[in-house]
Amino acid sequence: MKRVIIAVDFSPIAQKVTEQGYAAAKNMQATVCLVHVVADVSYYAMEYSPLMGYTGLGGDNARQLAGDMKEEARNFIQATAQHLGDDNIESVVLEGDPAEAIIDFSIDWKADLIVMGAHSRGALDILVGNVTAGVLKRSKVPVLVVPED
Repeated sequence: MKRVIIAVDFSPIAQKVTEQGYAAAKNMQATVCLVHVVADVSYYAMEYSPLMGYTGLGGDNARQLAGDMKEEARNFIQATAQHLGDDNIESVVLEGDPAEAIIDFSIDWKADLIVMGAHSRGALDILVGNVTAGVLKRSKVPVLVVPED
């Protein structure tokens, strides 16, 4: 195994996932890519009934939100890479359905292993379902799932 994706989110387990995934990758002398997926903001951009004057996130507001989310994700993933102290770590921020984005990237990047947490506690879990379960169902490469405890 030469290419390991470590999928991280903003959950409390992210540091543990990162550290254990990085240790496993280094033991295999593999290249590491940290991946964070920003969910598609189109869910938030839909039109709402104008209850109390709120009409949803459309146009410029949606673009601003998307830009802010991506910037925050880039800052997070950069800090995560710095925490590991390895200048050779690759990183990427993807957009879309988290499970699909991770699977698609694993194919494009020719990953040999995906490392992720057992439970994602993102606010969008209700909308998109359990990301880890989605990756496990569709991945063509092994998935190392790091438990919370």
